[in-house]
Amino acid sequence: MEVKTKNSGHTPGPWDADDFDGACHYIRSEDGRLVVKTALCWPISRTTEEDAANVRLIVAVPELLAAAELAIGVWGRLSLPTAEEGAVALNRLVAAILKAKGRL
Repeated sequence: MEVKTKNSGHTPGPWDADDFDGACHYIRSEDGRLVVKTALCWPISRTTEEDAANVRLIVAVPELLAAAELAIGVWGRLSLPTAEEGAVALNRLVAAILKAKGRL
């Protein structure tokens, strides 16, 4: 079973977070379009570590989705994937997870 990302309706990735302005993070697509504007529920002048982790996770969503779709396509077939196909799918999953955790 193969799932097509381009039919999902979301803004294509990759996404990146602009500077935090004291109240909001601005998450933009590669071409600069605003995807998400996060806001804190109380006025503070800095982001918390949890807020920063949430932003990293949101930014990684397109890569996580694409990597998961690739894995389904590679390992969801009746025939076994080649070593190269498996390695590509695994590397994309690892990279997307590391990005979501802020380690990439």
